[in-house]
Amino acid sequence: MHNLDTCEVTALGDELDGEHETLEVDQAQVQQRGLEMASSNLGLVLTGVNTMANYEQVLHLIRYKNWHTETLFDRKFKLFCSELNGRYISNDFKVEV
Repeated sequence: MHNLDTCEVTALGDELDGEHETLEVDQAQVQQRGLEMASSNLGLVLTGVNTMANYEQVLHLIRYKNWHTETLFDRKFKLFCSELNGRYISNDFKVEV
């Protein structure tokens, strides 16, 4: 079984505007699965050597919130994960909200 050490979810195009949009995930759920999280206006990064299943569970919990939808017509995000300290990197997965 392969373990991941990082997954990044980043905004494509403009950075997230902290005044009206954010990516959120329940920090307690992240810690419960033995992972750490850092977030910024670029997106969020999950770190910690752990199973793909635990990463998948946390990725399902990520929520995008936008309080001023009239200012944004669409938002695109990119996800990629790595193992062995970046030695192996997944293909990018892109999604549009």
